[in-house]
Amino acid sequence: MGENESRSLEQLANELFDEMGYKEGDEIIVDTKAHLPNGEASVETSGEQTEKGKEPVPEKPIKEEPAPQRLYAGKYKTPEEMEAALVELQKPQKPPEEKKLPDLTQEELIVLHEQDEQDGKQWTIGYLQKKMAERNLTDFELEKLKELDNAKLDLYGQYVASKTKREVYSELQPVLKPVQEEQTKRQYDAFVENEKTINDSNKIEFGEELAELEKKISDPKTIESVLQQSPLRDVIVNEWNNGSKAMSHKLLLREAKFHFQKQIQSKKEKSVPADVTGASSARKVEKAKTLDEAFDESCRELNL
Repeated sequence: MGENESRSLEQLANELFDEMGYKEGDEIIVDTKAHLPNGEASVETSGEQTEKGKEPVPEKPIKEEPAPQRLYAGKYKTPEEMEAALVELQKPQKPPEEKKLPDLTQEELIVLHEQDEQDGKQWTIGYLQKKMAERNLTDFELEKLKELDNAKLDLYGQYVASKTKREVYSELQPVLKPVQEEQTKRQYDAFVENEKTINDSNKIEFGEELAELEKKISDPKTIESVLQQSPLRDVIVNEWNNGSKAMSHKLLLREAKFHFQKQIQSKKEKSVPADVTGASSARKVEKAKTLDEAFDESCRELNL
């Protein structure tokens, strides 16, 4: 046995550590993956451990904003909703009821006045002015009105004038009522007759095309398509809501006729070579600035 073989393993290890510069007490870290293929070496330091088997935290998906919903005629979510709105508009419309300010009790009026004095507001004066235009004031309200009155406001003078006006109107009501009813009836009859005249004129203006046009614009989708390309869109809609439905309908028929003619012409141009030497036809549309101008122009065309 040679000299190296006679030394113990402990002596050999100590000599090797001495050559590598290790001293007694140093912590030795053994790299168990130093000889893994593809260089997958793992270096661990004292007091640190690699987390194993822990899945990486997935990133939160980016929330996509929903696409803006398409509105029919610029207002309605579905064709059925637009059709229902058009049907509703054809029903007799009731004038909106004016909301009346509720009467305050004596205690509530006192609290309102005290709050006005703290805030420097004039809600009490406004309330009394509103009420004296509708009815006679109570004794307490009249007392409070005089308390708040001054030469600049003249609240009591306003109250006397309103009260006198109501009394005179009440006395004249039996005489005025039949006159008002007759005037209202004449205005309504004239409106109905004018609507009928406009509707009857459609038969002359559109002739045999009228039935087909009426059928096409009974579809809400067709109405939407026509209105989207029409320079008279706002006039037609506003006239329907606030003016003559017959005139709005006539304007829609005109725009629908032009819309369908334009579609046919577009198909012909795609299928037949264009005639370069031919004169092009153009439709001149002057957009009315107001509803009155559009109505007057249409009436002149109909000789109404």
